[in-house]
Amino acid sequence: HLKSPSPNTYRAFGKIFLDEFHITGTPSYTIDFNKQAIEFRSVTGFAHHRGQWSLQQHRLVMNSETDAASFTGHYYLQDAHVQLTMKPLAGDSHHVILRAQGIERYYRFGFEKGQLSIVAKDHDQVRVLASIPFELTFGQEYKVEATALQNKLSLTVDGTVYLQAEDSQYETGMLGVGTLTGGHCRYGTIYVNR
Repeated sequence: HLKSPSPNTYRAFGKIFLDEFHITGTPSYTIDFNKQAIEFRSVTGFAHHRGQWSLQQHRLVMNSETDAASFTGHYYLQDAHVQLTMKPLAGDSHHVILRAQGIERYYRFGFEKGQLSIVAKDHDQVRVLASIPFELTFGQEYKVEATALQNKLSLTVDGTVYLQAEDSQYETGMLGVGTLTGGHCRYGTIYVNR
């Protein structure tokens, strides 16, 4: 925090040079879409890959005819527990992304063509780590929790742990949400390690 003794009408300009800057510890934060805005055709705090992303009624909204994803957080996030509400309105693929190392390398947790699944994606190679049949209902809001702690991965929907898997392909990465086949979905507040 910098202070200047000059009156409000004067400006005090300067520079601060840092040789090194470190942030440590496990992050714990909330992304409240009521506090976000659209800047440069993107939702603040996110980097979008394909699709149309907007804010409506305090929700992040995705519309896409093809695969699309939106990423946030930093590249070195290790252990993460992400919780949000997800309201699919169209499309059969809606998921949470953890440990993303770009748009082609990550774990995805969520709804996939009549299944709940945990998947490891590495470019064109896709490994289904766990899956079970699950009937998705459009317009229903689901509370989704995706967890990656060390090599243990889990997916919880509406308070029930449906899937657990172990994998060590990705140890760090960003988090996000997305679709593989297009669709329309509304996402509520995102809680990270809360």
